[in-house]
Amino acid sequence: MRRVEPERTGARADAPAPGSAGASLARTDLLRPFPGLRYREDVVGSLHGVLAPPHTEIARSTREAALESHPYLVTHLERPGRSGGGPGEAPAVVDWLKRGALTQDPPSLYVLQQRRGGRTHRFVVGEVGAEDDDRVLPHEATMEHAVRARAERLLAVRVDSEPLLLVDAEAGPGDASGSTSGLSSLVHRAVLEGHHVAATRGDNVGQVDVWRLDPSATVDELRWAVGSRRWLIGDGHHRWAAARQLNVAPRGSRAVLAAFAVPGEHPLEVAALHRVAPAGSGKSLAGAEQVRPLLSTDAETLLRRLASLREPDCLLIEGGTAAVLHTPGRSSSAWGAAAWVDEALATAGVPGHLVSYVASAGAAIERRRRGSTVILLPTPQVRDIVTAVATGGSMGRKSTSFQPKPLAGTVLRLR
Repeated sequence: MRRVEPERTGARADAPAPGSAGASLARTDLLRPFPGLRYREDVVGSLHGVLAPPHTEIARSTREAALESHPYLVTHLERPGRSGGGPGEAPAVVDWLKRGALTQDPPSLYVLQQRRGGRTHRFVVGEVGAEDDDRVLPHEATMEHAVRARAERLLAVRVDSEPLLLVDAEAGPGDASGSTSGLSSLVHRAVLEGHHVAATRGDNVGQVDVWRLDPSATVDELRWAVGSRRWLIGDGHHRWAAARQLNVAPRGSRAVLAAFAVPGEHPLEVAALHRVAPAGSGKSLAGAEQVRPLLSTDAETLLRRLASLREPDCLLIEGGTAAVLHTPGRSSSAWGAAAWVDEALATAGVPGHLVSYVASAGAAIERRRRGSTVILLPTPQVRDIVTAVATGGSMGRKSTSFQPKPLAGTVLRLR
């Protein structure tokens, strides 16, 4: 087994890329090769048994059962108290390396391909420096206590098992992956030249393939193409903020694992995260102008009305009534109906821990049967998100959900 060096974070390629030498270096340094860790199937069994969605995507009601399903499920690495990493203990990733469950590659980039439900998505996986870079665009506010907790967890587990999801900020209207770039063809060429190092299929993950890319002229072009764009953080705002915090810490790693969504036939889908609040919370939104009540409140009518909703409107559902509200469109610190709703609820004294964030509008609507107040929010447009960021603003916390997210565990990065 290759000897593991925890402080090693990969090497930067210095080969020339399009443009001048100075421009090439500036553009290729965003996406960096790193010595990835991968599962050894001869030890852990089929990969579909150990891969998982990001741990925040696993419902609390099923999380324990998932953890019990396999001793090497990647989600274990996110829970230092359960699988090592507690006071005086080595983290689980160190133990797994000693057992031979993981192997380490030379510094490389990777292409991850996920196929499910007739849709194919590709991601270029590498490391990104956790420093100021105007090509990486956070668009959601974060919670300070959550950032601190995430930073402490990263120090404890010493591994990146869940990559940041980065989405092309120069995509077309409403398109979360972009449609006009040579990036897709570059990735296709890199895959043909690369090493097909993993493949698995399962009901829980669909079809998953991973290619490892050695340094080459194609990889240099790929890095240049990625570095020439701006990228929205589609998932992992707290991870990014925590990594930046650790960037200046004595034990901190200066990079983070990232997956860049590749343009393709099937773009990522972006949806709002709807709010579900305690019964009676609707009065907190009195500061919004009621456009008109809906005469019918069956789920089909509500979903149809939601499809035509645009910022800064929202749809309030409470009891047997529903109405479109025209909000001010921003809070004191963030842009969008979601930010205004959150601030209005907080100002009215609605405890934050009692407000749920639900990506499925249908699931949110069902919660009214339990007496909850439901606030449906319009589908975010990438161009609106970019505009908010470009003007120095943000969309508020938990305002968007990009799907599908890259699976955790396909490639890991030692911190």
